[in-house]
Amino acid sequence: MEERVGRPEKLPLTAVVMTFNEAGRIRKCLRSLSFAGELIVVDSGSTDGTREIASQEGARVVERAWPGDYADQRNFGDSLASFDWILQLDADEQVSPEMEEELKAFFSSPREKTYGGGRFPRKEIIFGKWVRGGGWYPQYKLR
Repeated sequence: MEERVGRPEKLPLTAVVMTFNEAGRIRKCLRSLSFAGELIVVDSGSTDGTREIASQEGARVVERAWPGDYADQRNFGDSLASFDWILQLDADEQVSPEMEEELKAFFSSPREKTYGGGRFPRKEIIFGKWVRGGGWYPQYKLR
């Protein structure tokens, strides 16, 4: 990886975020991805400033009408990626500092060459509270 003067080293990772009217959340989401070498936002016609905020945060914003299917929209976003490794997030999700450190460790180890994906424990926040019991955490999602 190339060292960038005055900025932290970026990982060879593309982060893809799908949006539609997420102006209130997109900034936090994208800032939590500051370690990613590429940020792509696939927007489905937002009218609330989402695209402008995403651009200000350094994301490449691509507009695409909602095809009616999450998988189709995610696959489209993935097709735009410059890196082999892709992290898909929803606009209401954020990468924790702990997960960022795990990703950095992953990319600095030889394991990066042998795996095809990764599962991460996801915190479910419902009505503003982290749901830890009842099988809600850890809820491992392929990301």
